[in-house]
Amino acid sequence: MAQLIPSLCDDLGVGISVHDPDTGVIHSVNERVEALTGHPAAELRGTTMEAYAAADATATPDTFHQQIQATTDGEPQQFAWAVATPSGQVSQLRVRLSTTTLDGEPYVLAELQDITPEQDRINQLKTQESVLRRFHELASQSAPFEERMASLLEFGRTVMGVEQGFLTSIDGDTQRITIGVGPNDQLQDGATAPFAESYCRYTVEPDREQPMTVVNAAEDGWENDPAYDRFGLGCYAGSKLVVDGETVGTLCFADRDPTDTPFTELQETFIELLSEWASTELERADRERELRRKDRAIEAAPVGITITDPEQSDNPLIYVNDRYEEMTGYSEADALGRNCRFLQGDATREEPVAEMRQAIDNAESVTVELRNYQQDGQQFWNRVSIAPVTDDEGVLTNFVGFQQDITEDKQQQLELERTSELLEQTQQVANIGGWEYDLRSETLQWTDEVYHIHGKPETYDPTVGAAIEQFHPDDRESLRSAFAELTTDGTPFDLEVRILRDDGTMRWVRTRGTPRYDGDELVAVAGTQQDITERKEFEEELKRSNERLQEFAYILSHDLQEPLRMVSSYVCLLEEELEEQLDDETRQYIDFAVDGAERMRGMIDGLLLYSRVETEGSEHTETDVNTVLAAVEADLELKLAETDSELHVDSLPTIEADEDQLVQLFENLIKNAIEHGGEETTVSVTSTSVPEGVQFAVSDDGPGIPADQQDEIFGLFDKGGDSDGTGIGLAICERIVARHDGEISVESTPGEGATFYVTLPDS
Repeated sequence: MAQLIPSLCDDLGVGISVHDPDTGVIHSVNERVEALTGHPAAELRGTTMEAYAAADATATPDTFHQQIQATTDGEPQQFAWAVATPSGQVSQLRVRLSTTTLDGEPYVLAELQDITPEQDRINQLKTQESVLRRFHELASQSAPFEERMASLLEFGRTVMGVEQGFLTSIDGDTQRITIGVGPNDQLQDGATAPFAESYCRYTVEPDREQPMTVVNAAEDGWENDPAYDRFGLGCYAGSKLVVDGETVGTLCFADRDPTDTPFTELQETFIELLSEWASTELERADRERELRRKDRAIEAAPVGITITDPEQSDNPLIYVNDRYEEMTGYSEADALGRNCRFLQGDATREEPVAEMRQAIDNAESVTVELRNYQQDGQQFWNRVSIAPVTDDEGVLTNFVGFQQDITEDKQQQLELERTSELLEQTQQVANIGGWEYDLRSETLQWTDEVYHIHGKPETYDPTVGAAIEQFHPDDRESLRSAFAELTTDGTPFDLEVRILRDDGTMRWVRTRGTPRYDGDELVAVAGTQQDITERKEFEEELKRSNERLQEFAYILSHDLQEPLRMVSSYVCLLEEELEEQLDDETRQYIDFAVDGAERMRGMIDGLLLYSRVETEGSEHTETDVNTVLAAVEADLELKLAETDSELHVDSLPTIEADEDQLVQLFENLIKNAIEHGGEETTVSVTSTSVPEGVQFAVSDDGPGIPADQQDEIFGLFDKGGDSDGTGIGLAICERIVARHDGEISVESTPGEGATFYVTLPDS
């Protein structure tokens, strides 16, 4: 009977061995035990199992015998054990010991189950968790993007087992190394190369969903590729950088020597996570720049505005707007004549107050965040920006303040800080977590960050069904359908959906899923989840900003233009009616009034043009800049003749642009040169090809621009020392150039003229 039991269990897929309860000697085994140990049953019988333990087995000869004895004493045992075959292969086994009686004799029955794949997967997940933790630690540092990226690339060299990590940007036919870490001289910061001679040209292929890898270039058919000839890289792994749906560069790791084995799943996942994080950070920077431009255009609309008089004792308030009254609860009568510190209280921190005080003492701009008090005693977070106002001689006359209630933002920020140590500075870090679903075991694994995104404790046991139910009802079906396609035919997905957390809050999440294969078999699906709530809030704020800008333009055009026209008309009518009664001085005063009204109308027209640069611009089309300059010259023909000025235009290229806005851009720049240059000014327009596209130069031989005015010349209402101008023309130029993703700058030496440089993409 002791021989029969193991053989009857062969079909169970479990190893069964029968042992003497006193000595642990094996009486019989089934075929599965033979397979697990690598020894035939004849060799195993009469021996003890500890003889086949691997060198690192947790069950030593002594402990194994103790387990047998404990089982005999009525305490069934279970433990892990490593067994080594004659070939040296080590398997991790789960051993369960129990007692049985066969033919009236007591025995110990051992069940042996191979848990090597399970143990390997656990070890892999632990490694992944360690890598992701370090990833988040480096990404969440309070440092500029470039410094954090360099640290992550340095860490990535270790993860990938290569000598070089680098970030690139792609501009037409040229690839530039923006950040390089490692000893390879060809892959350092600022290095450039033809894009057609790089491995990255394959990385950015539109249909590529996963990182591009080269394990052994010389043996894998790359020896004749221009990338191998130029860089001599033996192995490479890279992923594309995508900003606003456009591929802008790559994130890569490489080595001059080939790798011994293909890149692992963890290594490829790390590249994907790092490229997604870098893409998000670059995208965030773009949106922040755009938001700042919008805010400058509508600075008076959505915020509280205050003006103080530093000439008076204690720099009191002399103006507050309605929004300030709403935000603070103090009426105009309550606030005027008092220093703005009356909003402060016990909870107001001294550090930002001191910073603001120092800025005021130095007549400098500053932005701080204060915990202030409303009139009813209620606390609120106040983002205060102050800036000095000077007259034409540069003498300080006032301070203007812009105040915004950011209480809700602060509360959300503080709540996030309290709920996650990994997200200490959530406004600067992309929150990325990983997940994996094993199709064989039907188990779902989350990293710590996914638990955080879902608002679940780490003790929570996630399932696919429960996880999908946590998403917004409007998003569940699309997510459920995408997951089904992924798990059946391996179709990847990339969705932006909403999670409803148990605490009642909602978070926007970008979730991605990709298949994992074992040969041709789909064995698992994995992906990432990224909290994109802040990005969504940025997008919504940009939308609101555009709406406020349109409202501002409407007010200007309808509420200000008509009164100005009436003033000008009535003053002229008055002059006609009283012509014979007016002396020369009175006529001069009337001329001043009419001229002032016309100047104000010109300023309003300029502001309208400024506000509509983006909202009413046309699509970019192929534009011949020679045609643009011909139109500009025709428009300025009279002005050129009146001032005896000359315009010289070189042969100019064709670019993708808004033709009407290019006319406006060059007309403003040339008109500015003529107006500031005086009589007989010569203006020239030339172009040069640069890596960023095309650089246009508008030069004149006028008196030039003083050095102290050059930094602020593109600011709204900055007249550059010209009391007759509106100070809007060059601001419009900057806004047009920004809409074309270009840059504008000025160089000037007083007495030697000025040159305005406009750099625009050529496609």
